Amino acid sequence: MGSRKEEYTSGSLVKLQNQLAGALIGLARAADGCGNAFSHSGAECLLDGLSAVFSAGCGRERLTQLFLQVTDEKRKLAPDCFACTSPCGRTSDFDMDSLLFAKPEIRSLKVMLFYGIHCMAVYACQGAQKGFTDSGITDFSCRALFLIGMDGIEAERLYDLITEAGEIDLKCRDLWEKASCL
Repeated sequence: MGSRKEEYTSGSLVKLQNQLAGALIGLARAADGCGNAFSHSGAECLLDGLSAVFSAGCGRERLTQLFLQVTDEKRKLAPDCFACTSPCGRTSDFDMDSLLFAKPEIRSLKVMLFYGIHCMAVYACQGAQKGFTDSGITDFSCRALFLIGMDGIEAERLYDLITEAGEIDLKCRDLWEKASCL
């Protein structure tokens, strides 16, 4: 059997994006939905992955690099999970194809939320490059990813998260503006 990298890079670009998205949800699961569990490199990895996952200009090599970094960060957060003979799913990558089978309202809200945190991460990463960060962005992104990966989440909870994402997005844009002024 091939390596994890070979297995990952064998698909189309959309498939690679979906696999990275699922791995990011797995990273949030490994952190138990709590971004403050991340090291600096873990928070950076989460935001880098989120900013790249749906970017049209992000190629196969970059997606693969990010996927492997996310896998490494999961390993750091929950090292015993990778050697476990009875996996519980704590660090499992989310199957993005499963969204196809969700109720239409839930599916569209989850996709909207995921795209929203992607956009936030783009601004947050640009701000972070100049030293402007806010741990609340990582915490929210991790919590949102964790809940996107949950079965049975109610539409009302997703609406609340989307509203909160709009508020966090303003923080991200503020960081980006500060960084742009330098």
